[in-house]
Amino acid sequence: MPKSQPNYTTFSHPLFIASDHAGFEAKQALIPLLEQDGYQVIDFGCKNNQPCNYAIYGIKLAQQVVLYKNKIPGILICGTGIGMAMAANKVPGVLCGVAYNHATAALIREHDNCNVLALGGDQFSVAELHDFVLTYLNAQFEQGRHLPRVNYIKKYEKTHLIKSCPKK
Repeated sequence: MPKSQPNYTTFSHPLFIASDHAGFEAKQALIPLLEQDGYQVIDFGCKNNQPCNYAIYGIKLAQQVVLYKNKIPGILICGTGIGMAMAANKVPGVLCGVAYNHATAALIREHDNCNVLALGGDQFSVAELHDFVLTYLNAQFEQGRHLPRVNYIKKYEKTHLIKSCPKK
């Protein structure tokens, strides 16, 4: 860990979160709920509902997930979840999936071993988003038949993509 970087791994249940302007209200509503659930939420922005570039916040959070070696999961919220997922998935080491119901919130962890969850803040109620986040956080990668598929993606990334994440 770089000396200027806080050591969030000392937190009991750390969770990274970020949004763009379209996901800001949903993020602000989710943070206290997640804190009530026992998570220590680290907010990487944005800080208001003024128009901003979703990619800045998606990449910033994704880099932190990689920097902390996937020990801290990430939650991204934009209008649909799609833009944030696109940005996060450009960061080597990140597997980000979009959840659009309870089942997909579980499956992106159980089958795809995603280390970042993207959500559509404009698409769902805060209660639904909260359910998706908790479902994702409580799911575990099943490995089995899914492991070779995930490993194929990771191998492709290592052999074809340029490393761009901060080094420890």
